[in-house]
Amino acid sequence: MNYTWKVIRCWRRSTDGMIFKVEYKVIGTKGDLKVSMIDQIRFRQSDSPIAYASVTEENIVSWIKAKLGSTRENKIYALLVKEMTEKESVPVSKGVPWEN
Repeated sequence: MNYTWKVIRCWRRSTDGMIFKVEYKVIGTKGDLKVSMIDQIRFRQSDSPIAYASVTEENIVSWIKAKLGSTRENKIYALLVKEMTEKESVPVSKGVPWEN
């Protein structure tokens, strides 16, 4: 399964642009099937902040993964694998009833 991390929303202090909370989504894809989960995470003040206008999605994803740690990151992947397995086990047919 392939995984994509997306940042949905950031909360920041208006005074200095410090991002203190992020809503993120992890998407797992396998062929045409997709599963996902959404969560939020809070950050503490950084000792080496990046100017808000210079922050990239890749920066934030790396912060999320660092704060989660590999154990929690792998739990997210395991959850998505479980959901994908359940999705794959349900037989699904596509089409419309008048075109059999």
